[in-house]
Amino acid sequence: MKNKIRKALILFVACIVLFATLDFIFRELKPVIHYLSQGAVFTALVIVLDYFEDKRRNSKKNR
Repeated sequence: MKNKIRKALILFVACIVLFATLDFIFRELKPVIHYLSQGAVFTALVIVLDYFEDKRRNSKKNR
């Protein structure tokens, strides 16, 4: 469980840094809440996909 939380936090911070860097390079920066919401949505999607991948992998092991 600790590994999943650590992975999610690292992914969240990396996503925010990536989006902010790309916006800084190509356009003007947006408010911080925009980057936080983008990071949260992206991280939530990855966590859900990881959950379903683990569930699928475990169901194949049980067969």
